[in-house]
Amino acid sequence: MLKKSLVIHILFFLLFFPHDCRCLELFSENRYYYPEIDAFVYEKSKINSGNYSELYVRFQKEDNFGGVRSVIKFDVSEIPKNAEVIEASLYVYALDENTSLNHPSIEAYSAPSHWDESSLNWSQVDDKDAQIHTSSFTAGIPDSSPDSYYWNITDMVQSWVNGSPNYGVVLKTDSKEFDDYIRFYSRENLTFKPYLNVIYAPPALSLLDPEFSENMPAEAFEIKIDDQIQSNDLPPDQIQTPARPNPPVITQHPVSQKKNPGDSVTFSVSASGTPPLSFQWLKDGKKMDGQTAETLTIDSVSKTDEGVFTCRVTDDNGSVEAVAAILSVSEPAVITTQPESMSKTQGESVTFSVTAAGTPPHFFSVEKKPHGYSGRDFQ
Repeated sequence: MLKKSLVIHILFFLLFFPHDCRCLELFSENRYYYPEIDAFVYEKSKINSGNYSELYVRFQKEDNFGGVRSVIKFDVSEIPKNAEVIEASLYVYALDENTSLNHPSIEAYSAPSHWDESSLNWSQVDDKDAQIHTSSFTAGIPDSSPDSYYWNITDMVQSWVNGSPNYGVVLKTDSKEFDDYIRFYSRENLTFKPYLNVIYAPPALSLLDPEFSENMPAEAFEIKIDDQIQSNDLPPDQIQTPARPNPPVITQHPVSQKKNPGDSVTFSVSASGTPPLSFQWLKDGKKMDGQTAETLTIDSVSKTDEGVFTCRVTDDNGSVEAVAAILSVSEPAVITTQPESMSKTQGESVTFSVTAAGTPPHFFSVEKKPHGYSGRDFQ
């Protein structure tokens, strides 16, 4: 009965007030994106800057290199066209420990043309008419997290979603008082790579859309209409557009872990929301096939399993992603240079040396073996 009455009221409203019809925004999405490509470029030097572990910006006109700018590109194609971008923030982490003492402003703007890491040149990032976004600075925690810069680039991401070319974001500084490089971690750094956080609402569903009557439950919204109204003079205060329902809430985030090859690792996430909740694990921003439970387990890890893991939780009101967790896999210690046998006269000094590779720190112990020992099991 409720649904029948509701449909009649909607049809009445559409018949007499089609131009006042409002779209319904039902939920929002919260997404984290990591760089697809990134690079830096010198104004006066043709240095290949792809695949570096660092990004740079600098204002300098007096030396042979000139200024330096960095550019970062994110693939946000999964955001539906014409979605409403509620907020979009770009974050980068600084390598330098002294930025908190004298951190200059860093400007961000939309890259003006197509580029790639292997052939980036200054003309592809130089745009004198660009709309500038000014940075904000957050001091890091000693021995825990580095300093960071971030920018609100909501309008930039919205333009990409609306169909403008997405060539990425250029970072530059015009601070003449800061005559030095400012360094950031690039996408090659597993832990502190740049990222883009986007909160958006999918394209609103119009009351005039045929999909509305087919797919929208009556309980999803409420319209209040006075039963005594006999004319088409419907007061606006008697129509209530729905509040946007809340998406799920992450109550327990996965935790970063460091493992040895062959170890088992498990990431877990917990969330509250409107049942049923669905889970999808992602590695480095890409969906992991078959990983749709609250826990993710890898039975025997190897170096190829290293990455950034997060979980996307979805219900009927939207979705949210957990804070990313890092999996680091140690490399076992391997002797790269064995000690050499030596013959010495009694009273002379002797030095044996050995070198090793693997994940530090390394611990060495010395044992004296019986004469004639082959040394084959000395690893």
